Amino acid sequence: MLKQIVSGVIIVFVTGVMSWMCLTLISLDKTSAVTSFKVSENNKMIKTLWEDFIKRKTSNDYSSITDQ
Repeated sequence: MLKQIVSGVIIVFVTGVMSWMCLTLISLDKTSAVTSFKVSENNKMIKTLWEDFIKRKTSNDYSSITDQ
C-alpha cells in the first residue's frame, strides 16, 4: 500500500516537472521570437541612420578640406 502511494507521488511529481519544463520552453520560444523581431526592426532603423551619418560625415569632411 505504501509502495503504491510513493510510486503515485513520484509519478505525479515527474509529470508535473515535465509539464512545467514544456510550458517554460514554449514561453521562452515565444519570447525569443518577439525579441528576434524587435532586433531585426531595430537593425533596419539603425542601418538607415548609420548610412545617413556616414554620408553626412563624408560630405562634411570633404567640404572642410575645400574650405581651408
